[in-house]
Amino acid sequence: MDYFVLACEILFIIFTVYYTVEETLEIMRFKLHYFKTIWNILDIVIISISYICIAFNIYRQVEVGRLLDELLRDQNTFADFEFLTYWQTQFNNIIAFAIFLAWIK
Repeated sequence: MDYFVLACEILFIIFTVYYTVEETLEIMRFKLHYFKTIWNILDIVIISISYICIAFNIYRQVEVGRLLDELLRDQNTFADFEFLTYWQTQFNNIIAFAIFLAWIK
């Protein structure tokens, strides 16, 4: 199951980079006229949110690793995962917003 999630995350990154290159080429081609259409602006917002999601996911993975290492070093320590649940909730909200915007488009 973990390999499937990893494959989906890598696929998301690949699609985001591809979409970024595609939109960059359009911006270079149409210059400022590109930004006159609301759908193009929506594309930029979706790409930006996608990169925010990628950063959130990396940050979350690093923090999980750090907290688990801390727990393994001192097993008598209270495992406080409230910080991680906060970031997981924020990640879910941002993903939901990105999906909503993509659905509108």
